[in-house]
Amino acid sequence: MGDLVRSAALSGFTDVVAEAGGDPAAMLRRFGIDPAALLDDASLIPHDGVVQVLEYAAASTGLLDLGLRVGERQDEGMLGLLSVVMQHSATVGEALDAAGRFMFVHSPAVSVTAHPEPDPSAIALVYVTTSPPPVCQLNEMVMHFAHRVVRQYTAGAFGLIAVDLPHAPISPLARYEECFGSPVRFERGRAALVLPASMLAVSLPDANPHVRQMGLDYLSARFAAPGQGVTTQVRGYLERILGNGSTDVASVGDALGLHGRTLQRRLAAAGTTYGDVLDGVRREAALRHLAHSDLPLAQVAAALGLADQSTLTRYVVRWFGKPPSRLRREGVSRSVKESS
Repeated sequence: MGDLVRSAALSGFTDVVAEAGGDPAAMLRRFGIDPAALLDDASLIPHDGVVQVLEYAAASTGLLDLGLRVGERQDEGMLGLLSVVMQHSATVGEALDAAGRFMFVHSPAVSVTAHPEPDPSAIALVYVTTSPPPVCQLNEMVMHFAHRVVRQYTAGAFGLIAVDLPHAPISPLARYEECFGSPVRFERGRAALVLPASMLAVSLPDANPHVRQMGLDYLSARFAAPGQGVTTQVRGYLERILGNGSTDVASVGDALGLHGRTLQRRLAAAGTTYGDVLDGVRREAALRHLAHSDLPLAQVAAALGLADQSTLTRYVVRWFGKPPSRLRREGVSRSVKESS
């Protein structure tokens, strides 16, 4: 059986399809979802069924923007207790951290992480799903929902820079502009909101540390993300030894008391791979060194555990679309130089 998600993931679906003249109950049953489950947000339904019914409903009703329409009808309450924790966080950054840690409670098939951007004044809130394509409608539904929630939290300090989608446009461009009010960039290889990094420090009006901690304590005690622990352990170990120890999977497995193949299987169960974890740690370290130091590039390469400067260049071009020297010339580390 595939991943199960809370039926709240389809909040608004029934109304949107019915208003377009479709039969939402029949569509749900077609993909193994009991229509009655949508009456209780805590009911569990198959994630793959959610993906499939959104695509089928869009094709059947002719609503190319069905995912956007459903996302418009959803609010943060669909996240259950996680929404309470987020609402009572002190800052937007705290709220997003909680979302990253506990989004699996809403759906173990998706994750939300904040990624640094080449421009240090920006940050990308990246959404990832483990579902096979096509997931166009799901991606657009989630992006519109996330956009509306973050805008609600930040009020006038929102300042959305761009929205990235992994697919080509499936609706008129004017529809995306209407929904997001900012540039939408297609076929970017990710689904993400690109936001000002300063937004993370915006204070939330309903902050209550006591209520937030009670929610976090309950979520931590009640739910354990499958495989999440080993991913965190691998990341933490790699961050400590990067540039100063062996990063091959067998050596890392030995350090964590696991056979290399066992480690790889556990990471696969968590929806990732050893190569992806190592690549992410290196990417973040590269951006940190390039943005906050004048370390020679050969030493940056060594700090990342890479063979030489040319290897570093290949990696940085893949990550950021330009070589490390150009990043520095264009001002990635300007703020460091000005403050020194």
